[in-house]
Amino acid sequence: MYNGHSCIEKRLYDFCADISPSPHTIVDLGAHRGDGYKQLRQMYPNAVIHLVEPMQDCISSIMEAVEGDKLAFVHPCAIGRDETTMMIKSFSSDERQSSNFYSDRGGLYGKPELVPVKVMTHSFLPDKIDLAKINIEAGEFELLETDFFDRVESFVMEAHNNLIPGKTWVDVVKSLEQKFDIVTTGNLNYKYCFVLGVKNRSLSG
Repeated sequence: MYNGHSCIEKRLYDFCADISPSPHTIVDLGAHRGDGYKQLRQMYPNAVIHLVEPMQDCISSIMEAVEGDKLAFVHPCAIGRDETTMMIKSFSSDERQSSNFYSDRGGLYGKPELVPVKVMTHSFLPDKIDLAKINIEAGEFELLETDFFDRVESFVMEAHNNLIPGKTWVDVVKSLEQKFDIVTTGNLNYKYCFVLGVKNRSLSG
């Protein structure tokens, strides 16, 4: 049985299987504690998987998950426009709550701890990414300001509505609809929904 949080994750991986049945190279942006890696590896046993996660308290769990996997590469950083260090809001009182740069979650999980993290450009990632799984707590809007998606053949993104005031899934679609066939799913008026994109072929949804 799936709880609410794992149901969200299951939907993400179901979407991955639908839009990219046999990827060679996968990038998981927002790898959190490595649970997504385990699912992706089960789905795609021969794929090269790059896991990007800025939080040091998550990296140890990821490293344990990928131990012995010569096709998995862990990158302890966030992706942004420039190489820099930024302060991220960490909710250590509830490990299910992802850290983010933009919101204190309205105080629902206590006062967040401000933690410095390394931000890199995407230049270290492969030139061609068959599948990108993106769940970076509104960091997608800065990602859209880079040319990251020029490398991407298909993606599944959790788009965060108004975590940055005024930024929603609509901005994601407007930015990418010239490069990708786009499908949105989920409640578009909720705090998040899903955006799926594939280059060079149509999606039905």
